[in-house]
Amino acid sequence: MGVDKGKKQKLEDVDEENNGVDHIDQDLVFSIEKLQSVQDELEKINEEASEKVLEVEQKYNEIRKPVYDRRNDVIKSIPDFWLTAFMSHPALNELLTEEDQKIFKYLSNIEVEDSIDVKSGYSIAFSFNPNPYFENAKLTKSFKFLEDGTTEITSTSIKWKEGMGLANGVAEEKNGNKRSHAEESFFSWFNDAQHKGDMDEIQDEQVAEIIKDDLWPNPLTYFNNEADEEDPELDDDEVVSTERFRGEMGADKGKKQKLGDVEEENNGVDHIDQDLVVSIEKLQSVQDDLEKINEEASEKVLEVEQKYNEIRKPVYDRRNDVIKTIPDFWLTAFMSHPALNELLTEEDQKIFKYLSNIEVEDSTDVKSGYSIAFSFNPNPYFEDAKLTKSFKFLEEGTTEITATSIKWKEGMGLANGVAEEKNGNKRAHAEESFFSWFNDALHKGDMDEIQDEEADEEDPEVDDDDEVSTESRLQSYLPVTFIVIDRL
Repeated sequence: MGVDKGKKQKLEDVDEENNGVDHIDQDLVFSIEKLQSVQDELEKINEEASEKVLEVEQKYNEIRKPVYDRRNDVIKSIPDFWLTAFMSHPALNELLTEEDQKIFKYLSNIEVEDSIDVKSGYSIAFSFNPNPYFENAKLTKSFKFLEDGTTEITSTSIKWKEGMGLANGVAEEKNGNKRSHAEESFFSWFNDAQHKGDMDEIQDEQVAEIIKDDLWPNPLTYFNNEADEEDPELDDDEVVSTERFRGEMGADKGKKQKLGDVEEENNGVDHIDQDLVVSIEKLQSVQDDLEKINEEASEKVLEVEQKYNEIRKPVYDRRNDVIKTIPDFWLTAFMSHPALNELLTEEDQKIFKYLSNIEVEDSTDVKSGYSIAFSFNPNPYFEDAKLTKSFKFLEEGTTEITATSIKWKEGMGLANGVAEEKNGNKRAHAEESFFSWFNDALHKGDMDEIQDEEADEEDPEVDDDDEVSTESRLQSYLPVTFIVIDRL
């Protein structure tokens, strides 16, 4: 067909690419044009939905601003608040050297601000009280998402005071004041040119996302050291305790910390810092206000998403009707995808010739999960007309995963890359097959803590044999899930 890989595929393009060859399948060309028309319609719906969601997000960002200001005023009354919150975070605590911690004692505020249109980027600002380390009152790192899919990163150039470079974990070169990057310091994060690729393999955006999405929304959680007791894998020495505060306050690790609770826990000890207790109660009250705002915002976004999901449904149905007229459409789409094509064995590709539709469906409330269904025409491999994998997000933060148990026809196990055992029809998992993704028992056990395929690639201790292990192969399938949703 000479089909262009770009978005539009017009009849004249096909004619030109084939140099006038008269055996072009005109019906196929027509189907592709119809499919492009449906995709354009979906694109318009998606753009309209994004605009509506953006309006909601902008509205609630404005509502949050004065509440964040109130929160910051309270935080200023709590000694070493941000240092304690950082050092109680299971990921961020590893980024601060001893010298960094000394600097963080002067940290008065952290502020995350979205760009005006929200989706195009954000910035993270660290405000400092006057200190002996640098001249800057504020250090900012900004992330701008460009249309080509890359991110433009800019940051404040730190103006270190004389002789204070080492406090940042950087060293002055002998030939001048130019400082060389030291990967162990958090403040190297503000060094754009030299930072990339360092920070113990934690990239710019990964650090930013942890601060933006985890620490910033409710830093009190980490100040109270709630997170570490929820994570059984954290060693005692991985989290810097807040015992200094708990010793003064008798602070409970739970969400609410009332003055009466503090007094009872300390058995009437009179050295409790009452001002500190009151400040934490005020901070909890502000966090409760923010939580209510966030819940209301989520409900409004959900309403928009549900509305547009209903609008999309008939368009997806029309798209599917067109796709059915294009031979091997889904097989071709999979095999043309840079990641998905690596998941199909030769036998899998034969089965995919019978694939008639892929459908992704959100749960009714959108946020609690989704399912991906693969529909097949009658085929010589299995009895199932549809294979479905469902993901349900549970309140405790885990994901419940269920999948169709494939009913293989006699002797067809090998077509799926699984082998029949000699003592019966029980089939052993074969790591190279895409269809092992539907093997629920194996998938749930290995996907409990889902990691990206890149984890093995970046680990120098992983052998080539390990990289093709069952666990590694299974771990690669969740990113596949999102590729199916976002790209196909």
